[in-house]
Amino acid sequence: MLKPLIECSNSRVVRAIARAQAARRSDRGALRIKRQRGGFSLIETALVLMLAIVVSTQLIQISSAYARQRAAELDARYLSDLAQAGRNLVLGQAQALSTGQALVLTPAQLEAFGVLDAGVSAQSATGRTYSVAALRRSANEVVILARGAVRAGETAFMTIPKGGEGIERVGLIHSQAPDFLRGMSLNYDLSWMTGGFATAKPAVGDLVALDVVRRDQSILPYLHRTENMLFPELNRMETDLDMGGNDVDNIASLDAGQINISQGLEANTLTGVTEIAGSLQAGGLSLTGTAQIIGDVAVAGGLSANSANVSGDVTASSLEASTARITGDITSTTVSADTMTAGRAGLRHLDSNLITARQITSSGRGDFQSLSTGSCTGC
Repeated sequence: MLKPLIECSNSRVVRAIARAQAARRSDRGALRIKRQRGGFSLIETALVLMLAIVVSTQLIQISSAYARQRAAELDARYLSDLAQAGRNLVLGQAQALSTGQALVLTPAQLEAFGVLDAGVSAQSATGRTYSVAALRRSANEVVILARGAVRAGETAFMTIPKGGEGIERVGLIHSQAPDFLRGMSLNYDLSWMTGGFATAKPAVGDLVALDVVRRDQSILPYLHRTENMLFPELNRMETDLDMGGNDVDNIASLDAGQINISQGLEANTLTGVTEIAGSLQAGGLSLTGTAQIIGDVAVAGGLSANSANVSGDVTASSLEASTARITGDITSTTVSADTMTAGRAGLRHLDSNLITARQITSSGRGDFQSLSTGSCTGC
């Protein structure tokens, strides 16, 4: 009897224990669900806030660095334009530069010289002030520095602009190397900027565009149309000039040691030894040297020469020469010469100290209207 009672009692206890364990598991599940429905714990919330602060800080720093880099690139493009304007000023403008001295100009002055496009904004994206310095280090070299200087009281950001379209040789004066201009593929030493150059030397934090004009590379190989007081040799040829059969027009004055002309020449005055294989046409011609002309000579005005050898015809209102040797015809209102040798002369008035000719025919009926000579053979 006792054994069944004990087994029945034990089963009841086991079922009670099972119900208690089930109740505890149910309470734990309810508590877990309650916690999930109630949100994060305090520690979890703190972790999320810390992560958000770190991410926000990084985003702000990245955005700030991008903004500074973008602003530096905008400044670098404008500084490149200013450096090119300074180069144009040196190459094409009659602007004297003294060796050892700095010429500093503002963008407005460059516009006034006509080397910088008007209307280009001179406002700096980083609050800098712009200027261009032309520094003549020697007779052969001029250094151009387009400078974006940090304003007084402003913070100098050590941001070196990256290269890109419209940016050429632009760098930064860094606090760790104040005597060097450093940028993309740029490491230029500025320690030579002392004495007269010291006032134009860039300071720490300045953005600078660099250009160097060398006379032997950038100037002397080219012939320039306009006068340049800095480099007067720009208007001088260093070799022969072949026009390729084209004309040279509007010559006010021609100064040459010798002129060899194969075709016609139109001139007012010739000085020196002149050799002309073709014809010569001129309104009025004066030769202070010696002329050797194989073709014809036609002068609407007067013809004057110290010595002339002409194998063709000579037509002029007046002919005056110290020595003239003419193998062709002479047609002139007045002829005056110390010595003249001619094959045939047709004259209205002949005035000469000595005439040697095979035939002299007047413009009248065969006689002379006026003949004045110191010596005449066969008259």
